[in-house]
Amino acid sequence: MGNEEVLKNDILRARIANLEYEKDGPITIEQIRKIYIEECGKEPPGKIEVYRSDDIKEINQDKRNGKDSGFDGTVLHFYDPAKGINQTYTITRGSENAEDGGNGGPNDWLYNLFGIFEGKAQNQLKDASMFDQIVTSEINDSVKRDMERRRKNGEEIQDIPLQKSGIGHSLGGNLIQMLQLKDGGFRNVYAINDCPPSAYQLVLADKGFQFALQHEFNRNVKDDKQLYSIPPSELKAFTEEYYRDKGKNIHHLTANEDMLHAASIIRGFIDLGDRKYVDTNPDFDGILNVVQHLSDKDLQALQTFLGQFGPAYEQGGTEALIRAMTGYDSSFAECVNDVKREIGNFLRNGPDWEGKYLDVHAPYTGFVKFPLIAVPAMPAELTRAIGNLTARIIEMGSKVTNLAKQLPLFGHILLTAMLPLKDKLAPHFEKLKEHAKNLLEIAADTGKRLAVDMFNPNHSVDDDLAGVIFINGAKAVWNIKKMGEACGDMFKEAKTFFSGFGEAADAHSISQLTSVLASGEGKRYEGNDMFLSAGSGSRKIEINLSSAVRIYQLGTDSLHEQEGHLKELKNMYKKEYLEDYDIRKKKLLQKFSDMETHPQRYRYLLHMENAEITNITVNEVMKPLDASFTNAFEDAFHYYETEQAKSRDLINKIRSSIEQLFNKDEKVSSMFDLR
Repeated sequence: MGNEEVLKNDILRARIANLEYEKDGPITIEQIRKIYIEECGKEPPGKIEVYRSDDIKEINQDKRNGKDSGFDGTVLHFYDPAKGINQTYTITRGSENAEDGGNGGPNDWLYNLFGIFEGKAQNQLKDASMFDQIVTSEINDSVKRDMERRRKNGEEIQDIPLQKSGIGHSLGGNLIQMLQLKDGGFRNVYAINDCPPSAYQLVLADKGFQFALQHEFNRNVKDDKQLYSIPPSELKAFTEEYYRDKGKNIHHLTANEDMLHAASIIRGFIDLGDRKYVDTNPDFDGILNVVQHLSDKDLQALQTFLGQFGPAYEQGGTEALIRAMTGYDSSFAECVNDVKREIGNFLRNGPDWEGKYLDVHAPYTGFVKFPLIAVPAMPAELTRAIGNLTARIIEMGSKVTNLAKQLPLFGHILLTAMLPLKDKLAPHFEKLKEHAKNLLEIAADTGKRLAVDMFNPNHSVDDDLAGVIFINGAKAVWNIKKMGEACGDMFKEAKTFFSGFGEAADAHSISQLTSVLASGEGKRYEGNDMFLSAGSGSRKIEINLSSAVRIYQLGTDSLHEQEGHLKELKNMYKKEYLEDYDIRKKKLLQKFSDMETHPQRYRYLLHMENAEITNITVNEVMKPLDASFTNAFEDAFHYYETEQAKSRDLINKIRSSIEQLFNKDEKVSSMFDLR
């Protein structure tokens, strides 16, 4: 198996990558074994080691210093020298809403913006590269030591080169591809519903590409305006050709409806390697029609504006970014508190009085200082604090004003994205206008006829007028009904439009993707649980097989534990009561025998001087343990054994029912036994 990948199919790789999002903690060996057994029906080969980015001190040091890039990842090492297996899988996690289980900042989303779209930050990429390099070095050293030990023990064994593969979903898919394009260390890269790499990212990360791009387009690519002004189609073509060889072993697994795949047509994004498409929702076409309406000119303007804040984000994180954009950060509150404190000191201690004098010219003596009045002197600390606060307020005003100037750009991008909705609403809106116009005409006609009749000297409502009012009333009701229908249709169109974003987000998830891939085998997934179905139509039965196996194994473990406790209790009963009784009985019998054999030894029992004992006869009457005592224990033991047998029968019945339901599928059966 040495050259065959351990994680040999899309579902296996995707399910293990999905473990990165588990709320119960980091990936464990037990979770990997469980998924491997579920998908392959056998134990994973060799020894498994798990390396986590949280355990790398260099990355943790940055976090402690307030420079958490947001990167999270895991390396899995499969090792079995007897089978020639020495493989790693570097798994880079996708975007989370917030770091540290929801308590941290939105670092992943900021990297999506400034690292990928803008190409102005590479802190996550640097951490991913550092993590991969450190773990690779540790594994190589560990394997080398193991080889040396085996050879010392007389084994004839050849060196096994480390074979590395990469797996990433969403943002993680971007990072794993960037590692390959930059360093080229993986034999295969698997990108699942990935955010594609961008040329702007590569300009920052790869000096060789930066030089080639500058030479090709005769632009200073370090200048944002010149870089972003390169025609996107030409930039895409050049970048894909430049990285074609390094990217040929990148394999994409993509849902047709995935939101990131729709966004991949935006300027700067590139597409390398091969791609397998999966239709996760036949009734939904995705949001490509929304993204297609975005103006490249607007996106270029947005890049140029946001590009100036990228360095601040990379150097100082979220707080530095907010400071760069708005002028505000936590130090502003400190400035306010400094002013409050110094004003308090000034009012509490009172001012320092400073004398003021007027220079007056006097005969013969020249100028004389003439005292005027004493004035309070402003303390230097208070002056400094007010000055600092004033400077910050001016800075905030300037930056917020600059940000406000971009609101029309943001608004235009938003409105452009909603053009498909406008097209959908247009016919319904026209109907609404038509029926509203009809309603006004009906009201005007009715009012006109009533007015004419009212000013008629022979005022009386004739039959014709009554008929007209009745007909117009019916027309009005009909038009009002149609207006309601038009409004309802507009609401449905809007609901469908916005629900499309939710469906695109659902298609982005790994579970939905793997469920479609496995649907031909009657499987689907929720989180990391496998659901298996049998039958069809109204006779279709679906069970959570992962949960059933957990229940079976937990029940079996609990029974083993109970049986162990019962065995221990029976041993204690035997030792403390039955055996103890026999020991005491044996000691008494030995004593009786000694008395009968050596009666003279027991002369002291007579309490008489010069008395002799020539014979002792012992009448042995020793009752067994009371039956009520032993029966109580035996009944208790029998009760527990019966209950355990019932529980075991129930658990085995659950297993046999599932095995029968799936025709004793070997994979299903093995899931219950392997753990």
